[in-house]
Amino acid sequence: MSFPKADWQLIAFLVQKPPVGKRPIADISANDTILRMALWQFVFDLVPAFAVTNAEVYVVRTDRNQLNGVKFGFALQDTNLLYARLNQLLPEKQSWADGLRIWGDERAHDIQVHFDACWIELVQCRLDVRDPTPTLMNGVCALARDLSCVFVARDGGAVIQPCYEPLLRVMMQSRAIRFVNDPTTVLREAKPPLNGD
Repeated sequence: MSFPKADWQLIAFLVQKPPVGKRPIADISANDTILRMALWQFVFDLVPAFAVTNAEVYVVRTDRNQLNGVKFGFALQDTNLLYARLNQLLPEKQSWADGLRIWGDERAHDIQVHFDACWIELVQCRLDVRDPTPTLMNGVCALARDLSCVFVARDGGAVIQPCYEPLLRVMMQSRAIRFVNDPTTVLREAKPPLNGD
């Protein structure tokens, strides 16, 4: 995923050509990871609830490595429900890869479903924190509840119950909201300053 050309050029300009007398806050090129994602998106995965429980108690935070290889194990009707509900929430768009279906706009709100021949491997949601949409958030929460899933934030691994208020609370503490409020600091945190300063 990448910023539109105009966006990464603007960010690269602001980062590498600071006001006169100030040093650049980071050495970032269009090929670096930070410019391959929309920093204003809060990213979380739909995860089967059984994957984040310990003795029938939900964990508060999890590591991505703990979730690698978790299979959804959806029955055919669950997979059909997932796709039908996603079609109600966002328009489906042409995918750029086999094994991937995309709903929404990759620069704003989108949901991506990664799958192989037999299994859904990942359901990832990305919400534009500049324009939080309660209808979309509530729809994603209802879908997760119907599929016995919870959310896991990509930024920090917080396990989030699929309800509007907890999702909004974690989103409002995310790196994405920090980027919207203070992009310079977030960019500075993403890469060490030049010359070890």
